[in-house]
Amino acid sequence: MSLLVMPKQSADPDEMYSVLEIYYKINGWLSNKDLIEKLKLKLQNKLEPQAYTKKTQIPAYFGFIEWEDQKNSQSLRRITESGKRFFESLKNENKNLVFEELLFCLETLTFGKNALGVSSNSRIEPPQLFVKCILELGFITRKEFGYILNKLDKDEENFHFLLKKIYSNRKLKHINFKNIPNKFTDVKPITIMLKWGFFEVIGKIDNNEQITINKNFIDIYKTRLSALKIFNDNNNFENEDLSLINTLFENFKSLDKSFEKNYQTRLQELQTTDGKETKSQSRKEQSILRAILFKNKSEDKCAICHILLPTDLLVAAHIKPRHKCSLTERKNSHIVMPTCKLGCDDFFEKGYIIVNNNGVIIKNEKMNVSKQLNLILKNLEGKICTHFNTKTDIFFKYRQKMTSL
Repeated sequence: MSLLVMPKQSADPDEMYSVLEIYYKINGWLSNKDLIEKLKLKLQNKLEPQAYTKKTQIPAYFGFIEWEDQKNSQSLRRITESGKRFFESLKNENKNLVFEELLFCLETLTFGKNALGVSSNSRIEPPQLFVKCILELGFITRKEFGYILNKLDKDEENFHFLLKKIYSNRKLKHINFKNIPNKFTDVKPITIMLKWGFFEVIGKIDNNEQITINKNFIDIYKTRLSALKIFNDNNNFENEDLSLINTLFENFKSLDKSFEKNYQTRLQELQTTDGKETKSQSRKEQSILRAILFKNKSEDKCAICHILLPTDLLVAAHIKPRHKCSLTERKNSHIVMPTCKLGCDDFFEKGYIIVNNNGVIIKNEKMNVSKQLNLILKNLEGKICTHFNTKTDIFFKYRQKMTSL
């Protein structure tokens, strides 16, 4: 039995626009009953009530609509901050921002598991997989993608082996595409991404559309597109980690004569202060980053509160979450900053505070906090994050977007 479930309802861009427009104008929670009435007026047709609510399936899949109670299909719903940005981009016909917001969704959401509106429990991430197929093969047809998706869903074959089969099939025609279930060849999220301009058709092969990433954006966003994860089980981190650790270690050992000594100090420090059990590779990676960040210092300042503290009370905090970083980003020493264990690390990590585009620390007004915590956060507000600069601003912008979801 297939564990992968994807939206199978409307992928009509006009209908999607109407759904988002209704929620955007309400800018608050809306009942399904009210949505149905408003959509009837918008679309000027008469359908079964559930047919109207099903038109919210794809916007919810991409994180543009959220439910007050995710377990209740009749729950009140509203547009998210990402949904507002996306609707405004569609309304203003800003293709750059439409592409950027969709890419951000692929970077921050999972679609095989925990996708709103569908009961999927798969390790496969279909939209990201489609992108990866294009990057590897130059283009992909729906039948080719359906073949790959079907095989992966059955856990029959390795992804890279399937890519080789598709490549050879374009010359030898040895694959029978006839028995692939329709849900794998007619993937509605891919259809709407095509209509929204994320993908484009560049030709036909055997009467099948050759689909690729929009040529206006593929080179600009190549690094981020390449970093997308096609599985949500993190199994492919292991081999990356070993390569990363070796690269980090050798690069910085050549730049800093005392690096190896600093590294051993930080490794010992990390092993004695970190109470969590972590994989050895990620532990070593973190210790290398700590060695680069703190060098041989016994004290340093927290980038948030500016208090001078012993380094065993500071952590090398990822500005952009580690699990969202590409391999290139994880090799970048500017990906981390010093934050203290007195609260700043959690405040930043959990979104209680935000570093804005000018490097100023502001309180996240969306977070409901007690009076006491509000006073603490107010004391941090207005301070300049000491690690905000031209080399780190892109990572802070990513964190801003995450926090605004």
